Amino acid sequence: MFKQYDATNFFDAFDFFTEADPTHGAVQYVDDFRLYNNKSGTIYLGVDSDSAETGAVRSLRAEMKDHYTDGLYVLDLLHQPTTNDGTGCSVWPAYWMYNRRPGNQWPKGGEIDMLEGANDMGMNQVSLHTTWFCNMDGLAGGEYSSLCGSSQCNVFAEGSGSGGCSLCTNWDTSTFGSELNKKGGGYLVTEVDTSRHIRQWWIVRDGDKALIEIVKQSKVKTEDLG
Repeated sequence: MFKQYDATNFFDAFDFFTEADPTHGAVQYVDDFRLYNNKSGTIYLGVDSDSAETGAVRSLRAEMKDHYTDGLYVLDLLHQPTTNDGTGCSVWPAYWMYNRRPGNQWPKGGEIDMLEGANDMGMNQVSLHTTWFCNMDGLAGGEYSSLCGSSQCNVFAEGSGSGGCSLCTNWDTSTFGSELNKKGGGYLVTEVDTSRHIRQWWIVRDGDKALIEIVKQSKVKTEDLG
C-alpha cells in the first residue's frame, strides 16, 4: 500500500492535539488556522511567537488520523525551527510515532522519535521509548551514529528518567537544525520492521540527485539507498 500526504490532503488527514502538554513544557497546543497553511503547495506549521511574552507559547502538534505499524516512512522537509539560525531559544521540533490505540497508555506499544532535537542541538537524535526488556547495552556506535544518553530504552529503568535510548548522527550536521535549513532541507527515510530493525537514511536536498529520485518514487527500495 502506498499513501501520500501533501498540501492537497494534509489538513483533512491530520487532527491538531489541544490537550495539556504531557511533557509539562511551556507550550499550549492549539488548533488555530492562523498558525498553519498550505500556500504554494507547501505545508506550513508554525507557532504564535507573540504568545512567548505572556507565558506558554501557542504551538501546533499534528496527529495523523490513519494508523500504521511496520512500513517505510518518507518525510520531505524544507525547514525546521532552530535556535542556531535565530528562530529562538527553547525550540523542540519533532517527528515521531507512538501507539495511540485505546487502552495503550504510553509507553505501552512504544514510541519512535525519528527526528528530534531541542534548543541548540546540531544533529538529529533518534530515540526509542519502551517498557521492559529493551535496551542498547553494548552498542558502541559506528561510522554514522553513536549512543547518546542512556542505553536503556525502558522508561521505567533506573536512571532512564523516561528519556529512553538514543542514537545521535555524528557524520553530518546537515541532518538537523540550521545546517539542514541551509541545504534546503531534505528527505528522511525511516524503515520500521518491528520483527527485525528500525533503519534510517538522510538525503539532503542538494545532495545525491540519484538518491533523491529514488525517494520520490511510490515504491522505494531500501537496498538502493546504500
